[in-house]
Amino acid sequence: MRRSLSFKLTAAMLLVMAMLMTLLTSLEYDSFIADQTRRTQAEMRNDLSRLFSSQNQQQEETLREHPFSELAITGNNRQVDGVVCEDSGATLWQDIRPGPLKAVNNLCPQLQALHGDRESDFRLGTIQGAGNYYLYSLRFTRFLKKPVPRTFHIVLLRPASELMAVRNYAKWSFIRRAVLIYAGFALLLLWTTRWGLGSLTRMQRQLDEIRQQRRSQLSQDFEQELLPLTSSLNELLANERQQTQRYQNSMNDLAHSLKTRLALIQATMAEEQLSNGARRNLDDQVQLMDQIIQYHLRRAVAGRQLLSNKGCDPVPVVQKLLATMAKVYQHKRILLRFEHDDALLFAGEPDDLFELMGNLLDNAHKFAISEIHLALRQQAQWLQITLADDGPGISPSQREQVLKRGVRADSSNGQGIGLSVCSEIIASYQGAISISDSELGGACFTLLLPSAAE
Repeated sequence: MRRSLSFKLTAAMLLVMAMLMTLLTSLEYDSFIADQTRRTQAEMRNDLSRLFSSQNQQQEETLREHPFSELAITGNNRQVDGVVCEDSGATLWQDIRPGPLKAVNNLCPQLQALHGDRESDFRLGTIQGAGNYYLYSLRFTRFLKKPVPRTFHIVLLRPASELMAVRNYAKWSFIRRAVLIYAGFALLLLWTTRWGLGSLTRMQRQLDEIRQQRRSQLSQDFEQELLPLTSSLNELLANERQQTQRYQNSMNDLAHSLKTRLALIQATMAEEQLSNGARRNLDDQVQLMDQIIQYHLRRAVAGRQLLSNKGCDPVPVVQKLLATMAKVYQHKRILLRFEHDDALLFAGEPDDLFELMGNLLDNAHKFAISEIHLALRQQAQWLQITLADDGPGISPSQREQVLKRGVRADSSNGQGIGLSVCSEIIASYQGAISISDSELGGACFTLLLPSAAE
């Protein structure tokens, strides 16, 4: 997968934003729960105060005999139930509305297990058989008829189901709001990231224009942080142009020198008493050398993108090379078998194919003992060229190395650049070359080249 700077920046910011939104939503929800709990505690405290205030303080004797008889939970919209428990677990008084709590047996022992021996306590607890309740308890001691004080716990209970539903609704409200805010920030972040990286996109577009030779350098109207980069790239481009110019001058000098020597050869041939056949052969070779010089000169100076790419028929090019090889290696008396399909097309320069096949055929004739097979086939959108000989072959350990510049598979004199030139030409057309064992006993070269011009 191709890495993207825009994706990395956006993903990092979205991740940080998601963590921040989660933290803020969690804090807001915790604050809501704490506030709800405080309000509930305050309401139940007020309910407890009203409960004690309902007792008639004037009836002392009645209070001593029945100390909680006057207690009553008042209010039209009462939300709490009450119970008074003794330390022993006995229930001394209760005011419970009809509902699940009314049917609970042994309520006081359960409540004692929840609030313990605290003087005052507020908590959320679970009553078996009734569900979750908020409990507000108060511990107090009184002297009744006996001189020994007695300890009681008065407990108010409020169902937690409604408050839990409100809490759950608030939680999802917070989440929905956080998601909407996050989505809005994400869209804004995507836009700002694209806007922030717009300069890099513009730089890429200008580099493409430079590669297409529609401009010579990058503009200098980029942001301050990018100016060192654009300056370095412009300097690199300027150095490249200077080097190309020097290379062009050298190639021009070389071409001029060679053309002068070729003209001298032609003049010498005209003066010598040569047969017409010999003169024609020498003229053909001189013209071929001139074409090769011009081809390499154009390729080195202009680059392959400026050469024509109309395509050519590979058969005549190969036949011309085979005729030349037959004359050069006529002393070896090699049996050549050439096969090809009809209506073949090489989507490239004829000179490239000439250079490529010239090197391969020269090597094949040089190392072959008595037989060479050459086949040109159409394979979908590719031109497949297979060249096999009965020579010594190339060992598997050397097959990748011989395609590199300066490496030879034998110990003969030479620069070791023939096959590397072939590999470079094939790579320039996004083709492929492979070396294997030939059925004839030597090496087999298999080439794939584009067969249809774009």
